[in-house]
Amino acid sequence: MLAVAVLAAGKGTRMKSDIPKVLQDLGGRSLVERALMVACSLQPNRRFAIVGYRADLVEAALQGISDLEFVRQEPQLGTGHAIQQLLEPLAGFTGELVVSTGDTPLLRPETLAELVDFHRRQKAAATVLTALLPDPTGYGRVFCDNTNRIEFIVEHRDCTEAQRQNRRVSAGIYCFDWPQLAAALPKLTTNNDQKEYYLTEVFNYLQPVYALDVADYEESLGINDRLQLARAHRVLLDRVREKWMRAGVTMIVPESITIDDTVELSPNVVIEPQTHLRGHTTIGPNSQIGPGTYIRDSTVGANTRIVYSHIEQSTVGD
Repeated sequence: MLAVAVLAAGKGTRMKSDIPKVLQDLGGRSLVERALMVACSLQPNRRFAIVGYRADLVEAALQGISDLEFVRQEPQLGTGHAIQQLLEPLAGFTGELVVSTGDTPLLRPETLAELVDFHRRQKAAATVLTALLPDPTGYGRVFCDNTNRIEFIVEHRDCTEAQRQNRRVSAGIYCFDWPQLAAALPKLTTNNDQKEYYLTEVFNYLQPVYALDVADYEESLGINDRLQLARAHRVLLDRVREKWMRAGVTMIVPESITIDDTVELSPNVVIEPQTHLRGHTTIGPNSQIGPGTYIRDSTVGANTRIVYSHIEQSTVGD
C-alpha cells in the first residue's frame, strides 16, 4: 500500500504574486501539476494535495487529476503541521507515505520510484531524498555513515568549517513508514525561531533513517522566486529539446527555440530559429516551422511550411 502527499498550501511571498506559488506556470503546466504527475506515476492507492492559501483556486486548477483528495491546512504552521492533517484521512493505513512539495517540478518519475524501492529494501522508518549540490551554501548538511544511514543533520549556520565541505543536502522529499510516522507526528513541537511544526523533527523519533542521493542534483531544485523559476525553465527546455532531437527533430540554433513539454512533434520536423511552440500543439512529419514563429494549441499537418507567423487554436495543413 502506498500513499502520496504533495505540499501545496504556501503562498510563496517571494513570487510577488496573488497567484499561489504552486500555480505558477512552467513550460505549459503549473508547478504543482508537475509535482503531482510525478507522484501519481507511482500508481499510489491514495493521493493527496495539502492546500491552504487560496485553496479554492488550487483545488479548481487540479480538478482534472483523478482520485486526488484535497486536505486543508488552515492555518499554515509548517511542514510537520501539514502532514499532521493526514492523521485522520490515513487512520488505519499501514503502507508507506511519500511526501513531496508542489514547488519541486523537475523531479523525474524514475527518481521517485527509486526512492520508494530503496526505502523498502532498507526496511527504513524514513528515507530522505538528498542531493550533492555544487554550492550548498545556506542549506543544512546531511551526514551519513557508509551505508547512507543518516547520523545527523546540521544547519548551515551551525556547521564547522570542516562540516561545510559536505555537499549533501535534503531535497525536501521523503518516504515514510506511515504507522511509525503517525506515532511520531503528535510529538512535534514549535521550539524553533519560526514557531512552526517542522516535519524533519520526526527524525528524532524514527529509526533507521536513510538518505538516497539523486543522480542529477537539478531534479532537487525548488522554486521560491522568479529567478529560480527561470532557472527551472532553462533546465526543462534543455530536457525537451534533447528529447525531440534524439527522436528525429532538427533544430536550427536550439538555444533560440522554446517548446512546452505538452507539445508533440513528429520525425523529420525542422524547427528554425526564434520559434516558440506552446500548449497542446502538434506538428506533423516533414514540416518546417519558422523562423520567427509562435504557435499555441494548434495542429499543423504533414509537409507544411510556416514562417514568420503567429498561430493560436488553429489547424494548418492536412
